[in-house]
Amino acid sequence: LQIPSEKLQRAGKVLRNAILSRAPHMIRDRKYHLKTYRQCCVGTELVDWLVLQSACVLTRSHAVGMWQALLEEGVLNHVDQELGFYDKYLFYRFLDDEEEDTPLPSEEEKRESEEELPETILFLAQIGPDALLRMILRKSPGQRTGDDLEIIYDELLHIKALAHLSNTVSQLNIVNTSEPHITIFSLFNQGEEGTSWYIILKGSVNVVIYGKGVVCTLHEGDDFGKLALVTDSPRAASIVLREDNCHFLRVDKEDFNRILRDVEANTVRLKEHDHPVLVLEKSPRASTLGNIKYTVISGTPEKILEHFLETMRMDIHHSDPGSRAELFVSVRFKTPLPDQEGPTAGSMSTFELMSSKDLAYQMTMFDWELFSCVHEHELLYHTFGRQSFKRTTANLDLFLRRFNQVQLWVVTEVCLCGQLSKRVQLLKKFIKIAAHCREFKNLNSFFAIIMGMSNPAVSRLSQTWEVNFIEKLNNPNHRSYRLTVTKLEPPIIPFVPLLLKDMTFTHEGNKTFIDNMVNFEKMRIIANTIRQVRHCRSQPFNPDICQPNKNQAEVRGYVRKLCVIDNQRALTQLSYRLEPRRT
Repeated sequence: LQIPSEKLQRAGKVLRNAILSRAPHMIRDRKYHLKTYRQCCVGTELVDWLVLQSACVLTRSHAVGMWQALLEEGVLNHVDQELGFYDKYLFYRFLDDEEEDTPLPSEEEKRESEEELPETILFLAQIGPDALLRMILRKSPGQRTGDDLEIIYDELLHIKALAHLSNTVSQLNIVNTSEPHITIFSLFNQGEEGTSWYIILKGSVNVVIYGKGVVCTLHEGDDFGKLALVTDSPRAASIVLREDNCHFLRVDKEDFNRILRDVEANTVRLKEHDHPVLVLEKSPRASTLGNIKYTVISGTPEKILEHFLETMRMDIHHSDPGSRAELFVSVRFKTPLPDQEGPTAGSMSTFELMSSKDLAYQMTMFDWELFSCVHEHELLYHTFGRQSFKRTTANLDLFLRRFNQVQLWVVTEVCLCGQLSKRVQLLKKFIKIAAHCREFKNLNSFFAIIMGMSNPAVSRLSQTWEVNFIEKLNNPNHRSYRLTVTKLEPPIIPFVPLLLKDMTFTHEGNKTFIDNMVNFEKMRIIANTIRQVRHCRSQPFNPDICQPNKNQAEVRGYVRKLCVIDNQRALTQLSYRLEPRRT
């Protein structure tokens, strides 16, 4: 039986106390089929309750993932010990209610839980999508719903091993299965028959060859085992897990070979003088008229253009001002610093009197102004190299500078706060601001604050806080962000540094030309990222979403003139003054 982590155990206690305080009728004895189940809740009621508590909970499936995270570690249990949490009339019981005559929380415990509830929901909102994905992958392929397949598909699109694939991904999401391993051991040995292709979802492995030892290490997003399936030869190396609790996506040999055959059967290659000039792939999206449609995979520029002129309807007309317009913005930095070294005292005495929601709202207003000025072309100039286009990316640079400024603001304020109790309150304040930024769908500032708290100068302050919470939020692959952002409705301020990272990853990981033909699939993947930006701005930001308080002008002025220290060495030195290095 898995022992719950301290953080999740506390999260379960906070939620239970909050339910007993706000909706005590949810936890009670229930009868079903002449059997009594003591002190339990109903799955649908738990989902209903959680969705109403915070805007951080985006959908019912998001709430299911949050409860699933608690169920996986035994903080919440199905009365019949089922392994999945479902939004149905099923009974679940908190760990604290497993024992008979468990005392009710005191008024002090209820008050503490009310204070911790926003932070707890934010934490679960980040780890929930991972838990939901693991639950879906544990299902057999035949049991997966359409929503399940969509979630898997979104995940596969951002796995490094699948970055070069296109429509094949939509077939993989039907056949792959999850394979968790709790303890360290050899997954398979050199010389064995190859039966599966693996993709690392969580953890890392060593590749070991007889006589040579460990030749390399593979991490999250890497794959292995494909060579033996393609060549039908024995395993060329052994795979040894490097850590406990590794998770893999597994595609078995039969499914792997079938997908390869299907891809080849759906591919059309056009040649001229025995040289390929255009490669098309049959589109999986059936036309309403029953016509077969093809998407361009690669080709010469002339043939790609010829294909589009023959098959596509042009949507942009000469009267469309957007086709000729260019957007400019003043590039003057909006944060005047009196001293190049940055401030010598924190501003907590100023902004601790301001509402966390007001701060997040004004930050979102400012970020939206900057984000609205970024032209889509600037993303391309940044990815392919602005020197190649001889165009400016001033608006994008200013927006990225704002991200760094907010990140450094968090670090600066913490490192300039000399009193331990004040630092604890300061970190709680930043967590609340981040939660409100997420409510306003300002994911850029949300992650700027999170990354500021994960800065080494802050994360090393062990007397001030436990950093495990932020480490879970700051997953390198940002899986929770990718899975939840697709459920948001515009307007959205996306996590732009991650979008640029994805575009750069696609650009550098895929050739622009293949056999002297343009790799159009690469262009399509990059275009999909730009479409995300267009979708985020497809609706105007509503300034009436928050009722302004009387000090809104003061808050507005503060968030637009954040004073920061941008010297990491200076921040580290300040951090060591707060908590000297342990000998």
